[in-house]
Amino acid sequence: MCRQRPFVSETGQDLRLRDMLQACNDVAEHTDGHTREQFLATKAVYQAVLWNLTVLGEAANHLPESTIETRLDIPWGAIIGMRNRLVHGYGSIDPLIVWEVVHSAIPTLIPQLEVLLSETTQEETDG
Repeated sequence: MCRQRPFVSETGQDLRLRDMLQACNDVAEHTDGHTREQFLATKAVYQAVLWNLTVLGEAANHLPESTIETRLDIPWGAIIGMRNRLVHGYGSIDPLIVWEVVHSAIPTLIPQLEVLLSETTQEETDG
């Protein structure tokens, strides 16, 4: 899949949120229709998911504190913590936890990020 803009983020919270949303959508696309067993057995899909979870956490880590404080229903600590675990503890990644994130957390996170992005875009337009 080809991205509409370069993957490296520019500055700005809306671009970080777009990166986060794109990473979630990519995870959903890569894993659509996969069972847990298929996901765990398909190396390319598993690695693509790990990459996108890393991007998700990295982008979240660079959001302004004011943005994070507006949406306490989003598990920011878990998102950033997952990124840190993937980057620094790659030898101890539990694939079943990754599957749970893919299967349970990402589908919940997508609409939350869509709302947050809509809100921040509206604030920039109004302000």
